[in-house]
Amino acid sequence: MSGFDFELFFLFRKAVDKRETDPDEAIRMLDEIRDLAIERGNDEWKLRAEHWRIQTYITSKKDFNKARQLVAEAAVAAREPHFQNYQEYICLQNDLMLVYDGIDPVGYAPDIKEAIDLTISKTTPAVACHFCLNRDLIAYHLGVSDEAAARDQTAKFFDMTIHEDHYHIQAYERLCYFARKDEAWRDLEALARAGADLANTDDQINHWIILRSYHTLALYHLDRVEEAERVHDTVEYRVSTLKMVQGHAYYTLKSAYQEAQGKLEDALNTVDAYLKTLDGTGRIYWECKTRLERIRLVKKLGYDTEADVTLFKERTQKLKAKTQFDTQLAELLSH
Repeated sequence: MSGFDFELFFLFRKAVDKRETDPDEAIRMLDEIRDLAIERGNDEWKLRAEHWRIQTYITSKKDFNKARQLVAEAAVAAREPHFQNYQEYICLQNDLMLVYDGIDPVGYAPDIKEAIDLTISKTTPAVACHFCLNRDLIAYHLGVSDEAAARDQTAKFFDMTIHEDHYHIQAYERLCYFARKDEAWRDLEALARAGADLANTDDQINHWIILRSYHTLALYHLDRVEEAERVHDTVEYRVSTLKMVQGHAYYTLKSAYQEAQGKLEDALNTVDAYLKTLDGTGRIYWECKTRLERIRLVKKLGYDTEADVTLFKERTQKLKAKTQFDTQLAELLSH
């Protein structure tokens, strides 16, 4: 039996509110919701609890080993016909894509595309999943090195989310990614500021941190050095108040800011701090990408890279697409 359950609803709201400040407590509460839903025969709440439990492991704890374990069971089970009338059926397929993206977006690109194709036709702008899947198309295009398609999809995503603040904030993040890549610092400053203001209004602290990190970098490159430092200090304070684990964008942007200041040792320390958070979490693609960045910084500092290169090559053997970084490594070592 499914239906509205006030007890589970209020417990769920408390759990969601804890995801950034205390993810372990959020997971405990979501486990309780799932158990109660199973006991009451409420399929909808069971799927909802499973989806948000996986989301918390992905976004707040960055533990893709645990997320992969949970999603492998939940996403397949949700494909049973009697589950497919619920929105969370699509959410769990999206979780599967996010786990693949966190582990190896290049190696799992065909699986990601298959999951998108399986579900995107089942959505409309009336449901949140429509925006999640259109957002994930951007990551898919980047994973298969189709940057033109990724930029085009980002523009579409920005336009379609104009009245959906939660997703419009994420669209700003994707636009910032490309503006930084283009070194379009004025554009980046405007986009990051607008996105961060919206994230602050919508109380999206994790996105606010990333957008303000982009803002810091843009301000520095526009010679607004003191303002950049004030924004950076605010970001660092907000990060210190959270129990959630920060991800690739935060550490990459912090390291880039330190490098722009000429603080190469600090940039290297930031990369090393990020690598510690990656240890044992199953995010092998992001570990390899970060180890490649470490090699670049070590080389720039004039240190020997042999040990780093050896370890990097060992770690790439854990990837599904084992040779995906070979060209980048060769180009880096040749300069």
